[in-house]
Amino acid sequence: MEGIKAAISGSANVSPSEIATPATPAPQPRTRRSQTARIPVNDVDALVLPPRRTADHLVDLYFKYVHTLYPWLHEPSFRGQYERLWQGAKDDDDPLFYCILNLVLALGCQFSTLFESSIHSGDTFFNRAKTLLGFSIFDVGTLQVVQALLLMGSYLQSTNRPNRCWNVLGMGIRVAQGLGLHIERKTGDLVERETRRRAWWGCVLMDRYQPAGFPRFPTLACGVLFGGESSRAVS
Repeated sequence: MEGIKAAISGSANVSPSEIATPATPAPQPRTRRSQTARIPVNDVDALVLPPRRTADHLVDLYFKYVHTLYPWLHEPSFRGQYERLWQGAKDDDDPLFYCILNLVLALGCQFSTLFESSIHSGDTFFNRAKTLLGFSIFDVGTLQVVQALLLMGSYLQSTNRPNRCWNVLGMGIRVAQGLGLHIERKTGDLVERETRRRAWWGCVLMDRYQPAGFPRFPTLACGVLFGGESSRAVS
């Protein structure tokens, strides 16, 4: 009994600072989310794609009738990313690819008999592409931006909007020059080099072809078409 009283009185004399408190765990540093490509749009309709069968049909029409004349894209690369998109690959949520895909669908509509109005259906995809492109992308020019603007010009070329076509192609030429596409690369990936050539010569072709029938002069001078080699053609 005396031992119990001694233990109680001893514990009563212990100061609060001496009482052991459970250690609070140190705050863990926040892990930063990977900065994956996000689609900077508020219009959800811009992300809508047609059924897979319809999309395949329009893509095939594009490569059959448009790509043979205007080979702005590298078909194997495009089709590979297109397949990954339908498989739900998260690393392919690229707004520029969605933009280019909608432009490909818009151009495919011009040769399709699936729709009651090919013009209306084509404009639907074209307007989605405009939403996805956005002017903020011009702050950092890329090869895909040039390709998208060339595709826009190709689509507008067959409409009654020549002024818009002229302005879009002018922006494409400026972005291409900013990227140095007019300067031939001697080293690097063969596919990338060829795609750069096609994009630049696409700008040259559209710059020469668009003013036909309109009181406009070409934007590019003949002597500086490709690093001073104006006679070089795309292989």
